Amino acid sequence: MNSTRCCSETRTGLLSSSMSSQSDSVHMLITLLASTRRRTSNQAFFRYLCSIPSPPYRPWSPNQSSQHTRGDPQKHGLHSTFHRTRIPLEEEENPGDGVTPTRFFRWHMDAALYDLNPSKVTTLYGARVPQGPKQVIRYDDGSDEVLPVPLGMTAFVSGRTMFDIFPPQYKSLVIRARAKYAPKSFEWTKEAKALSTGLGIVNEGLEKQLENLEDWDEGKRKTFPFVWTNPVSGALHFRVHPCTTTEVFDIYLVYQGMKAS
Repeated sequence: MNSTRCCSETRTGLLSSSMSSQSDSVHMLITLLASTRRRTSNQAFFRYLCSIPSPPYRPWSPNQSSQHTRGDPQKHGLHSTFHRTRIPLEEEENPGDGVTPTRFFRWHMDAALYDLNPSKVTTLYGARVPQGPKQVIRYDDGSDEVLPVPLGMTAFVSGRTMFDIFPPQYKSLVIRARAKYAPKSFEWTKEAKALSTGLGIVNEGLEKQLENLEDWDEGKRKTFPFVWTNPVSGALHFRVHPCTTTEVFDIYLVYQGMKAS
């Protein structure tokens, strides 16, 4: 319950990480609020992920072999096809310092956010971590901040740290905020493009209209808080999926509206 993770373009592996400053955490919140402003209702990650039939909420890595996977051979997603902008190809292929630049691909939490509640635990194990040339992740958030990484990394961010570094006025907001998530989220965002930070979808109205999605039930859609309470420590953790949120609302304002009516 206490972390959000991000796939870079280097596949399986693990790198512990946290947002380094208050501005990073606030940037994620503002990005989320802005990106949901006009979205009425597509990013099919199944292009490069196959599903295991038994747990419908968890994709299976195409780099693993299993008799339980199905579908055609898949490929790993790249920021050059998913992000609205990309690192110039010349800089990727011929980096001046010999270190290949890349980006955080997509920040997310491991949850279907439709019909099923998020799992309590996420585990990640790299049976064979790829070896190769060094890489450096560009935050591409308007700063020059970079993060040297090995191949095969997945960055984890601490939701507790994110909440703790919010300024007081934002803490009040996120505690009250709720996110309503899209059904069939991969299909909903299929044609949409992501921000250069991987923190959300560019607000271009390219998401598929909800009424055009097949086989979904409004009653199975999920609405979750921005802030979750750790049942063991009691600490508050910021955790929200920016790529699949259709609506953001303030429960205090909703309550006041109900009282007024």
